[in-house]
Amino acid sequence: MPGPPSFSRPAVARSSSRSNISAVRPAFWPAAISLFFVLIAGCASASSPGGSGTTTAYGNGSEIVAALASHGVECVGPRDRQPSTNVKQQLGCQVDGQDVIIRVFDDAAARDRYVQAGAAIVSQLDVALGSDAPARVVGPTWIVTTDTPELATRIQAAIGGELGR
Repeated sequence: MPGPPSFSRPAVARSSSRSNISAVRPAFWPAAISLFFVLIAGCASASSPGGSGTTTAYGNGSEIVAALASHGVECVGPRDRQPSTNVKQQLGCQVDGQDVIIRVFDDAAARDRYVQAGAAIVSQLDVALGSDAPARVVGPTWIVTTDTPELATRIQAAIGGELGR
């Protein structure tokens, strides 16, 4: 009875002055480069509002409410809420009976500080939210949070941004 198949690799002669990149199969590189460009194109289109190619840096919550309405996503009963640390304005409303919170920041750095502070609190609580985390859409100077990924997807289609949890 023959023994198990051998999984040893054939020896590859290498010059000490050459890189190991040449040892990688030639078909790998075109495929890797193509995949890179597909991913970049996918990221760009995923963050574009209604095909405009850019995501707007809104200055206040009313601008976001108006942009949503202009794309058929009605934010009913908008009301100011006490803003959190790093938040310039916080607004609550309902879309199709679901709670929506709109947070606007002075700039991307303030938005990032807000996100990092929230992540730090969750990590200190040692809680894994996973799929229970609220769905959100993140733009350059704003975050819109809602209860369901489906509504977050509608909001993203209307005003752009990136989907997140």
